[in-house]
Amino acid sequence: MSDGEELSMEEQLRQLQERVRQLQADNDRLKVSSTPSGGGAEPAILVGGSLTGVNVGGAATSQTSGTSERPERYVYLPRERKCPRFSGKNTDPLPIEEWVEEARRSLAVRHMSRAEQALFLYDLLDGEAKNEIRFRPSTDRVDPDKILTILTETYGCAKSLVSLQQQFFQRKQKEGESIREFSHALLSLMEAVKRRDSTSILNSDALVRDQFIEHVRDGLLRRELKRSVRLNPEVTFLNIRSEAIRWTEDGERAGAPRPRAYSCDSQAQVVSERHVDSQAVAAKANDDLSDIKECLRKQQAQLDRMWQHINSISHPPPMQARGPSGPPRRPYRFQPDGRPICLRCNEPGHIARFCHAELPAGAGSSGRAGAATQGGTAAIGVVNEQQGN
Repeated sequence: MSDGEELSMEEQLRQLQERVRQLQADNDRLKVSSTPSGGGAEPAILVGGSLTGVNVGGAATSQTSGTSERPERYVYLPRERKCPRFSGKNTDPLPIEEWVEEARRSLAVRHMSRAEQALFLYDLLDGEAKNEIRFRPSTDRVDPDKILTILTETYGCAKSLVSLQQQFFQRKQKEGESIREFSHALLSLMEAVKRRDSTSILNSDALVRDQFIEHVRDGLLRRELKRSVRLNPEVTFLNIRSEAIRWTEDGERAGAPRPRAYSCDSQAQVVSERHVDSQAVAAKANDDLSDIKECLRKQQAQLDRMWQHINSISHPPPMQARGPSGPPRRPYRFQPDGRPICLRCNEPGHIARFCHAELPAGAGSSGRAGAATQGGTAAIGVVNEQQGN
């Protein structure tokens, strides 16, 4: 810090100390110049350096004769508005935007020069926020507007306009969040958007109103609010919010959040309508359950048929042996001692293939061919039977 800057700070501090001494001298002079009356004197209140004779609490201070005189009492009530301190940390009671507004209101009620205003703001800072102003040029430190601008740029919202708008349009009423809390959240987000760019939103009230209506959790309340907007397109956000709060409070006074809006005045009718609605919901649930059971039964029957079809393909039934001409042939015959019986002449001891019996008259060559064929088929059957064994 240069010598000139140190001298400027010392000069400002000296002026403030001089003013404090002057105020103390004025206060002492007022104490000495005032003379107590015969009765109890009313306390004088020194408000912002001016003396005002006001009886504290409105109670009479006069005492009966014979009592000793009581000295006057002075009560000093400062006019200055107390402003919270700011350090730039997350633990501060106010964010930078709200702190700047509070600081401007505090400066408005104080009749100070610009140098005194700058020193007043500097005294309200702590930590890194104070160092941020401390290492700035002297032309910035003595200008209160520059100090507030520097703090706003340094500790203000760093999000872009698009990000703030996206955050606003994605804000919905949370589980357990009241109507007022949801509305305050929307207003806070809209204020952040306008603070970033005041020209980006043309009709902020209508935008907040529509966002509020679209993202209320209660579907029936949403329908009622949309109907109000259709009847009166110029309705404001505050009126819509008041209607939503009234609608919610009416449902809470009825005992529980109502499933729909009722126009009747009798609470008994409201309860009966609720009972009817609950019965309808229960009947609908039972119907849905019956449909599900029927669908499951049909699916099970279809699965059974498919399983039977798969089994029939995987394990086909045994086919009956057929003769050369199509119809099933006669089974082989054997005697008790195991000798085969000829299928051609029905004589034991040989098979039709080796049968030498004479064919009946008129059979001719066709009969012999048929006998040969039957004999060959019988032999094949015997071989197959042996392979099976």
